Amino acid sequence: MTLNEETVRKWLYRYKHHGFPGLEDKTRSDEGKFDIPKEVAEALFELRKEHPRWTTAQMIRHLAANGIWNGKKPSRSSFYRFVQSHNLNRDPHLETHAAVKPFAFDHFGQLWLADFMHGPKVWTGKKKKKSILHVVMDDSTRYIVPDA
Repeated sequence: MTLNEETVRKWLYRYKHHGFPGLEDKTRSDEGKFDIPKEVAEALFELRKEHPRWTTAQMIRHLAANGIWNGKKPSRSSFYRFVQSHNLNRDPHLETHAAVKPFAFDHFGQLWLADFMHGPKVWTGKKKKKSILHVVMDDSTRYIVPDA
């Protein structure tokens, strides 16, 4: 990381004249203020009800595609601050699809699973060669086929 000389000078000046509090970040002058038109805000609330899993970016794209937002004002950062302050973020706990159940088959041989993976390098004579690990397994009994 490189710092500009002027930045270091400003930090030094602020520290000499105000101590550590002088180095703290200043609060934004527009903190907590949003320039979101009423119809756009209402559309955001409706979209969250209709699509609880949509991200803020997806909602913004939808508003732009339907002509509710012109793509410039309010700014994207205003949208994100508005969504954050009004608790309109998506709920990460909502399920998007049915849970997948392992060991779903009842009888031996109904489903076989196979998998490969890179293994360690092994010595064959004077050279090392890459090994590949392979397993075939029954879903119901978890029986593993022995290597032949």
